[in-house]
Formats: sequence, structure tokens, C-alpha cells
Amino acid sequence: LREAIEHNAFNSEVDIWLTTDDSIMVNHDASLNGVTIQTSTYEQVKDLTLVNGEKIPMLRDMLDIIATSSKTRLVIETKKHSQTARTIEASRKAMALVEKMGLKNRVEYVSFSLETCQDQRSQDSTSIVSYINGDRSPQQLAPYGINLDYTPAKYMANPTWIRDAHALGLFTCSWTLNTKAAIIESANMEADILASDYPLWAQKIREYYVRHQNGK
Repeated sequence: LREAIEHNAFNSEVDIWLTTDDSIMVNHDASLNGVTIQTSTYEQVKDLTLVNGEKIPMLRDMLDIIATSSKTRLVIETKKHSQTARTIEASRKAMALVEKMGLKNRVEYVSFSLETCQDQRSQDSTSIVSYINGDRSPQQLAPYGINLDYTPAKYMANPTWIRDAHALGLFTCSWTLNTKAAIIESANMEADILASDYPLWAQKIREYYVRHQNGK
């Protein structure tokens, strides 16, 4: 996240899990070092070590960092828990923390759970929310104000979806683009956001497209 801010990335994504005692932890996978986060207490997970040697962070740690940024936004993905109700609870607690810290204008939300995305919009109609699962059309998401955050394969299988989303006032993100060819492909499809583990590539390619559009 600090490097994303340093390089002026548009946003950076983290994934959250709720412990049994309602601590919001940040980790991509459901388990870390053999410990399943959603079935463990904070005490059981707080000293788990990531591959880079850092301790597993809490969402609050990430929000403290994003508060220092004037450009980069934090995208919070609520991972699908064992029960939908628990996924929604994790999302609501994250949104409450974001509001408490005064960072609503620095944060967006995504999830594979459509119910969670819908709940996020019902909790705060001004929140920026995107659906990741790829099985809903822009027309189905537009009534809720939910954006599209799909893989290139989904857009290629439904070639009007990006154009339809724009016509409906939604934006589109394409993920995860980890080759230059994939980044260019999604740029050609006019996806609004290019999500990559190699953001410097994406920035350079986007800059080329911007110059080209401006006739330079």
C-alpha cells in the first residue's frame, strides 16, 4: 500500500476477514500459516507472520496509511465468509470504521458476494461499490448503483458490457492484468480501471493511450 501511494497508483486493494471476536484482519487467503482467520480470535491471529516478515495487519492499519495519501484510494474487498450474514457483518463493520476515521472519500468497496454489495449500497448510497463475480450484466447492477469489476474473459464473452455500463453511468474495472498484452487488451476494450500486480506497466500503457487520445 505504501508503494502504491509512492507511485501514485489510482487505488490499491486489500482483502478483509472478521475474527470470531470481530476484529477486521487483512489477508488474501482464508488461512495464514494454517490458521483460519474467520474461525479464530484476534489473539490467535495477531502474531501470524506474512512471507515478507510483517505481522498480519488489521484494516485500521491500512486506513492509517491511506489517510496519508492525497491521491491513492483504498479498495476494500470483503471476502466471502462461511455464511452470507457474516460476510455482510464484516462489510458493515469495515464501513463503520471507515466512517469513524473520516475516510469515506478515500475508500471503495468490492466483493464476490452480490448480497454484500447490495447491502453496502443500502447502508450508504454514496459509497462506491463494485461486484467481482462476473455473472451479472450492467442492466442488472444499475438499479443498485453497483459497478463492474470483472476479468477480461467476462468482458470478451459479453462484448457490449463495458459500453452498456458506461451508458448506465457505471464504471468498469478489469482484473488481474499481469502481462503487458492483457493490460493492452483491456485498455483496447476501454475498461476504466486496469488492475494489475505490475502497476507501473499499467501506468505507462495508460499514459500512452491518453497521449494518443489527445493527438500527441
